[in-house]
Amino acid sequence: MSEAYSIYEAKTHFSKVVKKVKEGREIIIKERGVPVGKIVPLKKKENFEERLERLALRGSLLPGRGGRLPKGIKKSGALRRFLEERD
Repeated sequence: MSEAYSIYEAKTHFSKVVKKVKEGREIIIKERGVPVGKIVPLKKKENFEERLERLALRGSLLPGRGGRLPKGIKKSGALRRFLEERD
């Protein structure tokens, strides 16, 4: 969901605009009622373990035979290359 601000409003309330972006919102900047730009949050760079957990929660990575997700997997190898290619 995005909100819109005029250039003047965005300048005047810049701290509030940045706070909303940090919360994950997109902000549209308008000039004379016409959209001219968008401020969007940056994607967080996740580490290898966070990526494994996210894939598991999404159902793309299934637990092994022991019922647990792999811990401490080294980044070298096929799994690392597969995850890098998907970025």
